Amino acid sequence: MKKSTNIYIWAWAVALVFLVGYIVWPSHHDLASDPQKIGAIVNLRLPEVADYKYEDNSDRDTPGWDIYDYHVYFAEKISEECIAEMELRCAEDSEHWSKNEAEGYYLYVDSDVDGGLYEVGCAIFDDQVHVCYLISEDEGIIAPLFLFLYIHILLIWGFALLIIAIVKRSVMKQIREESVNK
Repeated sequence: MKKSTNIYIWAWAVALVFLVGYIVWPSHHDLASDPQKIGAIVNLRLPEVADYKYEDNSDRDTPGWDIYDYHVYFAEKISEECIAEMELRCAEDSEHWSKNEAEGYYLYVDSDVDGGLYEVGCAIFDDQVHVCYLISEDEGIIAPLFLFLYIHILLIWGFALLIIAIVKRSVMKQIREESVNK
């Protein structure tokens, strides 16, 4: 197999890996839009959700930030293991975790400081969680746009390789015919 074809096949493999990663890896919109996924947001094993009150601004006319705000009420209180894990995180990861003893909750905060694509805050009480998730509309556009452009570049590249192969084959055939006729 020619080197250019081999490189082209590897470029398609990269596109496939990127596509699978995009499908498998949850986006911030996927996490924020489903109150049942609160455990995935904070990466904790939380009790089953009994009820929730949910608001978002998806019906607005102006672009900018998607805002998801909700209260999740658990079917039971948070386990001692979960509380111990949050205590550990407060001690080891004070950038994202803190405890408000006066109000009786643990606070998880995270943001994309460099890219400005999202901010999330979760106040975790023993029987409920309040979540506020802000996501730039760009978060859902960047990866598909990159993939779209990359695949189109691959298609153009493949078309160019095909034209080159057809021209080479035609030229080689013409050279063979000329050498036979001599």
